[in-house]
Amino acid sequence: MRVKFDVGEKVGMLTLIEPFTKDEKGVYKGKFYCDCGRTKIIRLSYVKSGHTKSCGCLKVEAKKTHGLSSSSEYKIWDLMIQRCENPNDKRYKDYGGRGITVCHQWHDFSSFYADMGSRPEGFTLDRIDNDKGYSPENCRWATPSEQQLNRRKVKGSKSRFVGVTKRPSGRWSARITVNYKGIYLGDYDTEEAASEAYQKAKEKVLEEFELMRKQRGIQ
Repeated sequence: MRVKFDVGEKVGMLTLIEPFTKDEKGVYKGKFYCDCGRTKIIRLSYVKSGHTKSCGCLKVEAKKTHGLSSSSEYKIWDLMIQRCENPNDKRYKDYGGRGITVCHQWHDFSSFYADMGSRPEGFTLDRIDNDKGYSPENCRWATPSEQQLNRRKVKGSKSRFVGVTKRPSGRWSARITVNYKGIYLGDYDTEEAASEAYQKAKEKVLEEFELMRKQRGIQ
């Protein structure tokens, strides 16, 4: 399938200077000028999707400057950039598509790593406020359970609150998930009461997580 790509169009560090006709394998390629000064023939779909961002100099520079291009931190950083800035990424609609951005300084991996440090084993990148973007002030390394507690309200839920569902009886059920295990907190006459039960349970769990962080020396 042919990818629409105009001469002079730029993606990442690459600018298309000459598109080619379909080759013997049915692949469309083009000659690109890279910001580093080199030219290279690359598959059009790779550049359009954001899979390829340079002639290869970015990977070389990454290895040269921080030696972490194959690390989990670098992969997490790259996935963050893709879901916020690449419209072709399958998760873009939930991130860049709803206004979640990456702060200017974190477009450089070295700055991201300097702010976040090494990823503790079993932790992933988490935004403290899910309605704000990625920045040093709004990000932390968190366990999957902490992220679960920090999730947005499920789309299509009949309740206005996280952790609350409406039963066929008309009562409101509160439930929290900790370490991948759902914990039933009870049924309530109002969704506000169910939400209050959820919030109290969440505060208790977060206090336990905070104690664990201090014991492990994690910020």
